[in-house]
Amino acid sequence: METEPNHIADSSPLKRGAALRLLLADRLAGDLASFAKKGWAILNPTRPLIWSWHYDYLCEMLTLAKQRRLLRLIINIPPRTLKSTSFGQVSGGEKLTDSHPSPDFALGEIQFRNGVRGLVEIGNLAQDVPEVEYFWHKVRIGAQGTEGFAEALIGGGWRAMTRDSGRPISGPGCWNARLDQAPYIRDIALWLDDESRIHPCNGESAFKGFEILMAVCRSALERRRVSLPLERGEPEIQRLSGILPGTHCSGA
Repeated sequence: METEPNHIADSSPLKRGAALRLLLADRLAGDLASFAKKGWAILNPTRPLIWSWHYDYLCEMLTLAKQRRLLRLIINIPPRTLKSTSFGQVSGGEKLTDSHPSPDFALGEIQFRNGVRGLVEIGNLAQDVPEVEYFWHKVRIGAQGTEGFAEALIGGGWRAMTRDSGRPISGPGCWNARLDQAPYIRDIALWLDDESRIHPCNGESAFKGFEILMAVCRSALERRRVSLPLERGEPEIQRLSGILPGTHCSGA
């Protein structure tokens, strides 16, 4: 068993600490698994690392690749093995005093654990929706897959292209409170009569959308990718009010 060098043991505490750090760095440089464990404790001090054998195996393969003892290596991470994460940027604090407080602009990327990626763009710098004239209807919701795309514009109808259609298709459509509220209220009544017929806009489902938006804000605040579901923390909107340029909002 190796022992600590005599010159380290006999030196002053400051010199001994510096020498031990160099020794630790040298050891970690040759042990990727130990480096990953040590790095996790620094980057995520409040979250325990749950280590498993496949991490050791992965570190071993990567080390062999670095040493060029393994010249061909493909690593596949299947869907549903990672957490959902969010990364975001925000700017402007003028709208933080609004009845629906938010930064003036927010841009977020969401990586869902099933492999789907989402992009959210909100505010004065978001891409325009020229097909719609009314400001409050300038909203585009779309999805792009391996066999086509589909999108809906609030106040501008819909359009899509699929493998079966073979060409772009579209149709009319517009938010109409008189027509659209009726099925919404009907679903509430059905849910009251039958607990199994949960309303599509129930609180639990809506909270997931809220979490995504707050994760975008937290990512911008802390300059890091944020995992979902969110851990407990200070209210993001109040934190933004003390940082973004513009009128500060008061705590709720």
